[in-house]
Amino acid sequence: MTTIMTYVIPAGEFDRVEDEATNRMLVVPGSYQSVEQNPVGIFDMFISIQKGMINGAEIIFYLFFAYGFIFILTKTGVFNSGIGALVRKMKGREGLIIPAFMFVFGAMGAGFGMYEESYGYIPIMMR
Repeated sequence: MTTIMTYVIPAGEFDRVEDEATNRMLVVPGSYQSVEQNPVGIFDMFISIQKGMINGAEIIFYLFFAYGFIFILTKTGVFNSGIGALVRKMKGREGLIIPAFMFVFGAMGAGFGMYEESYGYIPIMMR
């Protein structure tokens, strides 16, 4: 569908400037200009999938290993027994468990950019 749209939608671009306050590139309003149409061919469509996977290989393989690790912990019962032990130790203070996990995941996200990697924990935390 996207490949077909490269033949239909006119090509264009905006001028961009760097915002020194945030170090982000911002689009200049009203600066749209048409450029030469460069449609994507059928062969290029399949090559772009491969290029995208190569460019994202670090994240893709990290996710495979992270999800595999979580799967093994879940299937062997280690994760459930660990959560059970935590609940037993926090008897009477169970309400602190969720904020503690929120803090840990928030710190990991802010500290070293753990975003996609934490998706595997969501179904486990919902149990």
